[in-house]
Amino acid sequence: MRVREWRPIVRNAGKRLSAEQWGAGNSIWDVDVEDRPFEAADVQIEQLPAAADVARILEVEEGELVWRRGRRYLVDGVAVIRAASYIPDDLARGTQITQG
Repeated sequence: MRVREWRPIVRNAGKRLSAEQWGAGNSIWDVDVEDRPFEAADVQIEQLPAAADVARILEVEEGELVWRRGRRYLVDGVAVIRAASYIPDDLARGTQITQG
């Protein structure tokens, strides 16, 4: 058996949401993980009809095409969060959002 030491991720809400952080084009994760390796893994991109809840939040019609980007985020090679984003087709079509 191998035991790995894990350093907890401490969130600094004030710093991660500051104008300096966003203005520099940095991810909010840059503040949280500091010098630790951070990566998105298992990125899945698909175009699909908006379910009722997604349509309501995006203010589009139910069944209208949207793009879903799913991924896992790893810190030090350990999965720390799973995320999914939904973007209306008219905003995402033809952009890097629709590419892996």
